[in-house]
Amino acid sequence: MPMDRGSTRCSWDGTPISHALDAGIASPYPHLNQVVVSRQPRTGPSEITFRANPCATIRKLRRRAGTGIWVAGGGLPAGSFFAEIDHLTLKINPVALGDEISLFGGMAYDPRQFKRTRFRAFDSGVVIAEYSRATPR
Repeated sequence: MPMDRGSTRCSWDGTPISHALDAGIASPYPHLNQVVVSRQPRTGPSEITFRANPCATIRKLRRRAGTGIWVAGGGLPAGSFFAEIDHLTLKINPVALGDEISLFGGMAYDPRQFKRTRFRAFDSGVVIAEYSRATPR
């Protein structure tokens, strides 16, 4: 089904994410201050702020007082502001999907070292691995 580019039914790369909306979930994290960063103009629920520049948005949010910034969205956005990332939480599913976006899609070769801070394995085969930046930014 073609998707309206201004719709909240699209993800970062334009693929449909209508399942949540169809289930009545308009806001994935209602307990958090949510900011959606997209290359395309977006509109959506009033509790979500929409921005266009991921790096500028992350830097602005870092200057605010608070507990931190949680970024969800995949390889393309993560690669665009990788220099700002201090902590990684990786959810690894035991499913191979084929040709997908790399962990830090579009990022130029720029090695950064992280140290593992937590690791959880579940009976389902899912693994959650957490890492913190080993060296200061």
